[in-house]
Parts: sequence; C-alpha cells; structure tokens
Amino acid sequence: MEDKLYRHLTEEEDGARVYSVAEAVEYLNLHYPKVAPKSEETIRRAIRTKQLKAVMNQGREGHQIYEQDLKAYGDAKYGKKLKKAGIMVADTLRQALSGGEEPGKFYEILKKYISQELDSAHYKLKLYEEKAKWEEKRKNLLCQKQMLENELEQCDSEIQAFNQEICQLPYGR
Repeated sequence: MEDKLYRHLTEEEDGARVYSVAEAVEYLNLHYPKVAPKSEETIRRAIRTKQLKAVMNQGREGHQIYEQDLKAYGDAKYGKKLKKAGIMVADTLRQALSGGEEPGKFYEILKKYISQELDSAHYKLKLYEEKAKWEEKRKNLLCQKQMLENELEQCDSEIQAFNQEICQLPYGR
C-alpha cells in the first residue's frame, strides 16, 4: 500500500507537482520572496504541527508535498507579509516619484525588482554594483579635485608673484 501511495504522490496528476522539503523551501522563496523561510526545519515543523499537509514516505524520500498544499500554506502563512512588504516598497516608489525631485539612482533597479525581473539576491547585487560605480566615480573626482586645488594654488602663487612685481615697479617710467 505504501508503495502505491508513493507512486501516486510522485506522479504528476492533473499537472499537480510534488515537492520534497528542500524543494518546498525553494518554491516558497520563489513565490514569497523576502518573507518565506530559508530553513528546511521550518517546513518540517509546519508539517509536524499540521499547518502543511504532507505524506511521509519510507526510505530517503522523506516528506512529499503537493503543490496546491504548498501554495495554500504559503498564501495563509506569508501572503499578508508579502503584501505588506509590497506596500512598503510601493510607498518607497511613491515617495521617490512624488518628491518633486528626480527619483534616486536605485529607482530603475527597484522597478525591476518589483516587477519580479530580479529576485532579491540579484536586486541586492545590482545595488552593490551601482554603489561601486558611484564610489569609483567619487574617488576619481576627489583625485581631480586635488589636482585642481594644486593648480589653483599654483595660479594664486603666480598671481601673488606678479602683484609683488607690479608693486615694486617705479611709477612714471
């Protein structure tokens, strides 16, 4: 009977996919970014407390979870948190746009993140890359500033030397 149950679970019936605990973590993080659990133990705990339906198989397969059960669990557990996070991001966008100023440099990257073109890891990576570009530009500008300050001091010194020479000239010659 357990063998029959296992075959039933691993077959994709009506397009329903079956997930292991590790795959369930990946699924939840894909569909509920920023709020989903990162640990397999969290999923196992949800199974033990009957918050998440799963079937325990003999051997190394472990728990098997139907996609619809995983989605229902995710919606119930993380749906509100995800909406709240989405509202917070939307508020940030609204502030950037309504401030009357040009939106921050992160705006385009943030739009891609919100539209799910970027996941959270790539969003963070893009922000670090942009920050690195601006830090490099700042470093170059500081070097240019130092060179300009040196040239400015040289000009001031030359002007002062000419002023002294002009003051020493006798009038009426």
